[in-house]
Amino acid sequence: MSNDIKSMTLQEIQDVIKSAGFEKYRAQQVYEWVYKKKAQHTDDFKNIPLKVREYLEANYDFFLPEILKMQESEIDGTKKLLLQLDEDTKIETVILNDEGRYTACISSQAGCGCGCAFCATGTLGLKRDLTAGEITGQFLRDEIEAGQPLDNVVFMGMGEPLLNTDNVFKAIKILSDPHGRGFSQKRITVSTVGIIPGIDALAEEGFKVNLAVSLITADPAERAKIVPMEKKYPIKDVIKAAKKYAMKAESRLTFEYVLMEGVNDSPEDAEILVELIRGTECRVNLIPYNKVSGKKFASGRREKVLNFQRILKEYRINALIRKEKGADIDAACGQLAAKEGKK
Repeated sequence: MSNDIKSMTLQEIQDVIKSAGFEKYRAQQVYEWVYKKKAQHTDDFKNIPLKVREYLEANYDFFLPEILKMQESEIDGTKKLLLQLDEDTKIETVILNDEGRYTACISSQAGCGCGCAFCATGTLGLKRDLTAGEITGQFLRDEIEAGQPLDNVVFMGMGEPLLNTDNVFKAIKILSDPHGRGFSQKRITVSTVGIIPGIDALAEEGFKVNLAVSLITADPAERAKIVPMEKKYPIKDVIKAAKKYAMKAESRLTFEYVLMEGVNDSPEDAEILVELIRGTECRVNLIPYNKVSGKKFASGRREKVLNFQRILKEYRINALIRKEKGADIDAACGQLAAKEGKK
């Protein structure tokens, strides 16, 4: 994995090309073949001399993750890909289709160590961090399967992105490099359960990506039962860090609120949320809970969801009810578990 070309920045490729005795500009050609033309083999590098291609073939891996299984929603066209990364590691990535606009939902870890009580991925535990190349490889694989350029990327797949900052940040730099794919950071969203050092590190990097914080519930005591990270990073402190990042990056701040029947969907819960975020320039995504096998939680009734939204809007909080996609193939929020069951 350390020799995965997709884990390397343009500067790193230039360094190895030059140290091997070849012209430095060949690195730019390699970058274009990988990220603009999505070539997976050095035989495709038509404008690069044979000696350079042989050197690259002998020392670096160009292949994208293997698709073990692909499911497509009969309801909304969402695609879920089960990918093989190595002999022991499988992850899932999702391609969302919104009337011809495609969003890739990218995984950053195999499994997750955060242990959120409602989430299927959390039941797996953390197996390992994904490399930068495995993350950029997902992007390229998703773009190929979408059949057209992706419009957005969200780090909302398996894992907690801000517990794998080295690789996630490097992947963002690679994908947004104008010499390669040149994907706009303004169209990338990093979602976190509230890892404050990671949010601070995001700001220090000078990124312009959007930040989404998974509130789940605004009541700290209730949140600690559902989201163990609340005990380490209290939600009030998380919001302060998130506001500071969004202001510096001049980017959008979103709060994700998963509505669960009888847990956090009452008018009183809405008022607690208002008190927590009032005065914050943000958007709230209200997400009716998606059923996960073995979990005790249930989705809130439609009228309760609408009433919750109404209360937020009364306080001039921009609250949207997210239209979930891919629920019939277990590809919606909180449902990813890298299973190889029947279609």
